Parts: sequence; C-alpha cells; structure tokens
Amino acid sequence: MNTHELKIFNTLMRQAPMTAQHYFLCAIENIDKEFGDGYAQEHPALLGAYIQTAALDYQAGVISATIQTIGADICTALGERAPSYE
Repeated sequence: MNTHELKIFNTLMRQAPMTAQHYFLCAIENIDKEFGDGYAQEHPALLGAYIQTAALDYQAGVISATIQTIGADICTALGERAPSYE
C-alpha cells in the first residue's frame, strides 16, 4: 500500500463515526416523523435496520460509480467510446 492509499484509508476511518452518527440521527428523525415521537427509541431493531439499509445503499452507489469509472477508463485505454450511464 502506498502513502496516498494509506491517507485515503485513514481519512475513511476518521469519517466512519461521523457517517454512522449521521445515519443514526437521520434514522431517528425519519422514523419518528413516520410513526410518531419516540418510536425509534422504542424500536431499536427498526433503527438498526434503517441504518444498515442506508449504509448498504451508499455502498452500492459507490461500487456502481467505481465500476462505471473503471469501465470508462478501459474503453479510453482501448480507444473506444465509453457508454453513458446517465
């Protein structure tokens, strides 16, 4: 692992608690908005499922964007036009 990659991973490690807190606070706000004040606190399994779903959705988006970028880079290297995914 080179220095640049190490810096990226260190940044991601520092950001992880902030991301978890963001998901947590959004989950409480949205669950309580949908089901009434205090519902999230009374239903921790729903809170956990919400947070897990948000994290998995973000992960899927990052993976998809990365695959698209790699595909475009391969097309460029081969001298072909990259497909549009928009």
